[in-house]
Amino acid sequence: MAIFIHNSLAGLVRMWKISELYQAVWVYINGSVFGVRERVLLGAVYINPRSSSRTDAEISLMFSHMQHDVSEAQSENKHLILVGDFNAHLDNSPDHFPEGHAAMLSRFPELGTTRLGQYKDRANTAGRCLRDIALETSLILTTGRGKGDKGQPTFFGYNPPFYPSRTEHLLMSTALFFCCKQISVLHEFDSADHRPLLCRFSCQRSLPHIDLRLPGQIVRRGKGKHMVWRSEHKAAFVTHMLENETVLQSFRDSVRNQEHQSCYQFFLDLITHAADATGMTARQMSRRMQLGLPMPPWYDATCRDYKRRIRWKRQHNQPFAELQQQYTTYCRLRKKQFKKEKADEMVGLIDNRSPKVYELMTAFKRTDISPISAQSWTEHLQSHFVQPQESAPHLIPGQFNIPTRHQLLSGQLRSGQILPSDIAVPPGPGGRYRNMNTTFQRSNERAP
Repeated sequence: MAIFIHNSLAGLVRMWKISELYQAVWVYINGSVFGVRERVLLGAVYINPRSSSRTDAEISLMFSHMQHDVSEAQSENKHLILVGDFNAHLDNSPDHFPEGHAAMLSRFPELGTTRLGQYKDRANTAGRCLRDIALETSLILTTGRGKGDKGQPTFFGYNPPFYPSRTEHLLMSTALFFCCKQISVLHEFDSADHRPLLCRFSCQRSLPHIDLRLPGQIVRRGKGKHMVWRSEHKAAFVTHMLENETVLQSFRDSVRNQEHQSCYQFFLDLITHAADATGMTARQMSRRMQLGLPMPPWYDATCRDYKRRIRWKRQHNQPFAELQQQYTTYCRLRKKQFKKEKADEMVGLIDNRSPKVYELMTAFKRTDISPISAQSWTEHLQSHFVQPQESAPHLIPGQFNIPTRHQLLSGQLRSGQILPSDIAVPPGPGGRYRNMNTTFQRSNERAP
């Protein structure tokens, strides 16, 4: 278990304890980060799922240890947040709050209703234990309790078929739930089998020591424009930034008024406008385009639409096996139809004795740049077709080595004395001579 802290919060965070009986890390955080006066104690937890080697009794024991730590944390702090992957599945049954929670229910009446979202018919052991901890410690289990949390799934898995479920949860004290403005799931973060929960708090006071980043700063994968630095255009890039007086003035005003989000946006506009004006932007190309491979002539708009829908489903972790099968079947059909159309076209030209048939039979010459350098090709060919200088003591000094058989054949082929079909090789497995249509192999055997 680990907690990542932004550099601007390094001086506001302090370690409290590490729970080894179950996997958890606890830290103190300055309350100004969450919009409260007192410090906040945050616990990041991971509970292993039930398996053949981990029984329900062992899972209940881990939650018992966690409840003990929560009670100890509440005696230390007024504000508490518990977050992590509990592998806990909840159900739609309403929570039965014990006596003493009337003030909390009157302040948040949605807690007394059924949770929003679709859940399993029955909660598992971890789900029941997590709900009991929330009810006994006066923490609010925010899953399906509004503020953007509608019980969205957070676990999807790596391989289809996908069965999404909600395993990540948030528990927090009443004051923090009041300051919480939005809880959402980052579906754009699709490089793992889980999706992170994003929780935003409302801070009433100015926080100049904290880096308030915009949601748009979260790195998202996808196609679109990206900036490419070109040193030959750096002078024009700087000139365009300095001459963009409108955005520059807006940026200075934002800095003067300590408007962090507007300041960031205007600064980003300065960079992107200058990059667009000086040719420092480029669109992301597909792998086929990067390799210089042409699209098949039979690949039509329907194929592209299939590909686009499959890509969208893969990015959002939705089942696409059936759509993939339809795409494969359609591509095979289109390829078969295209070959038949070309064959019918060639047969028609032959029947009409049209000279255009030779154009269809001519192989197109590729002009692609080879990834292998000319020097590598030269060394490779020389190693096969250039006779190495060998010492022969029985030869008269100054006498040249006798050429090998493949060198003699190469010379005869270049001069037109023989044709490839005239060359025979030793009998194969069938006992008959074969015409040699393959590449010559290197041999040290001397010609007779």
